[in-house]
Amino acid sequence: MNGRLVWIPLCLAGIVALAVSLAKLPAWLAAFLPLAAGTLGYAWVVLKQNETTQARLASINVAIDGSELAMLILDAQGKLCRANAAFLRLSMLEENLPALAAQKLLPEVWWNFAQNLAASTLQSGHNSAEIMLPRGDRTALLRAHALGYTDTDDRQKVLILWEDIGGQAKVLHEALQREKQLLARSQTFIQSLIDVIPHPVYIKQLEDGESRYRMINEAFCKFHGRSRGGLLGLTTEELLGDTALGNAVTQEDKKVLEGRLLSLERETLSTSTGKASHTLVSKQACTDPAGHPVVVGTNYDITPWRAAEQNLKSALQREVEHREQVQSFIQRLIDMIPYPVHLKDSRGRYQMVNDAFVRDRGCSREQLLGHDSVEVAKAVDNQLLGAPDAKWERAQLSMEEDNAVLAGKTIVKEEHNTHPVTGAERFRTVHKRGGLDADGLPVIATAFFDVTKWRLAERALADSLAREKSMHERTQDFLQRLIDLIPEEFYVKDADSRYLLVNKAFLRRRGLENRQQAVGRSMQEVVLTSCQNNPVYQADPDLLAAALRDHNERIEISRAEDLEVLAGHTIVKEDHHVLPHSGEESFFEVVKMALTDAAGLPVIVCANFNITPLRQAQRQLQTLQNAASGTPEAQLGSTHPASPASAC
Repeated sequence: MNGRLVWIPLCLAGIVALAVSLAKLPAWLAAFLPLAAGTLGYAWVVLKQNETTQARLASINVAIDGSELAMLILDAQGKLCRANAAFLRLSMLEENLPALAAQKLLPEVWWNFAQNLAASTLQSGHNSAEIMLPRGDRTALLRAHALGYTDTDDRQKVLILWEDIGGQAKVLHEALQREKQLLARSQTFIQSLIDVIPHPVYIKQLEDGESRYRMINEAFCKFHGRSRGGLLGLTTEELLGDTALGNAVTQEDKKVLEGRLLSLERETLSTSTGKASHTLVSKQACTDPAGHPVVVGTNYDITPWRAAEQNLKSALQREVEHREQVQSFIQRLIDMIPYPVHLKDSRGRYQMVNDAFVRDRGCSREQLLGHDSVEVAKAVDNQLLGAPDAKWERAQLSMEEDNAVLAGKTIVKEEHNTHPVTGAERFRTVHKRGGLDADGLPVIATAFFDVTKWRLAERALADSLAREKSMHERTQDFLQRLIDLIPEEFYVKDADSRYLLVNKAFLRRRGLENRQQAVGRSMQEVVLTSCQNNPVYQADPDLLAAALRDHNERIEISRAEDLEVLAGHTIVKEDHHVLPHSGEESFFEVVKMALTDAAGLPVIVCANFNITPLRQAQRQLQTLQNAASGTPEAQLGSTHPASPASAC
């Protein structure tokens, strides 16, 4: 009982007692009147308390009946006390059935499950269970949550909430299937990726103390001369037939899985040819798509380099023994180089020149050897073409560069001048660096590489590129003006659904001021800009939020359509949209197809044809026909299958 109401009967009894004492009534009447007053006051308080309780119970029942959650209330004897409209819809019964009628019409399997759940809940206080129950012509997967409580009359009851989780299971199953397909595609991609690598690549996994091959590339199969199926699952010992080597490799794999990076050279005998090979082995640990630790290894066959190294050692020994022969060989070798090469001593005098340099200077080998650049310029002065100042500047610059090289600098530059003999324009790169000759004396090695034809080609290509760029810009401008003439929306998106090209009709419908607000941007960015520019949405933030949610749903649909188009399908559909703030209807014929742009990249070409006047005319015609025939007005249909709105 409310504490404030308790004082009412007490105060009433006190007031009556005071009045009796003042009125000097008989003793039995004086004792009876205060008691009667207190009793009447207490009865009035109890009545008011019951009225309050009944009002609260009525409001609770209204809340239960109006809830979208399916609810049942059972008493301790398993009798149905209340079933709201949501439960009646869930169990395929009429919504206005009273509790007794609902209990009789409820399928037996439903009623038995509810009673058993209620009985267990009365013992534990709460419970949950899942069950497959018949629902019309199909079976539904339901989850029931039960909670025990005590009502105002101190009677135990159980509230059961029902949830249809069949749709969630389907979504989870579809997600699982997508993950499996993604995993399979990832495995295929990894296999294709490593098959491209020309060196043996393999992935191993440690199982029961043995390191086994789980994935290998084509180069690995070719190296061992066996098929992929004959190699997968083998250990190193089984592959090479060498127990000691197999154990050593297994220990290496274990260390790699512990975090060590392995890089070493190994000499092995091929099981197919029996020949020795030198292999550079590199291993590193990672996790596979399933989360298992694996060893990723690659073998680089360096047998040719090892053989070349041995040959070079032999050649070096021969150079020591036959210096003059080697010197002659070097001369013949550099003479085969088509570009000028020469060697100078520390005083800038030519010690060795090749035939190309002799031809380039327009003089004999004897005029060059033992002389510096300035002396050579003086000796051949009468044979050179061009301004004398230019040739003297070159000779002086060459001497300065020689001194810089002797000081430890390496010179790599490109020079543009005229040929000293022919006077033709030429471009060439100059490489100068210092070193020591066979006697340990400093020398300057210089090589010239004529790049005239490439520079001239580069110049021609630059001119051609400028022309092509100008042509591309004019073509793009023409294409933009062309699609701007189309009165309906026309736009092109890339493979990531970003807008590449839009026409004026596209901008007008979305209220965009210029193409920069659309080109290069995603659908989400364009929709956000369009909605923020709309005066209706600017005046009502709630309406803006609702519009953005609606557009986001349509964007997801449009992205799914884009992926379908990129997969090779052409989409032709009708899009029906109703503006939430005005109720204005619009109908669009949407066409999407995939093409390849000038760069060979896939693009999505879209066109939205406004057929709202056609649909409105059809509706008016249908109305007139219905009025003429006396048929009730029917809703306007579509010539295309119903599809969600996208038009993005």
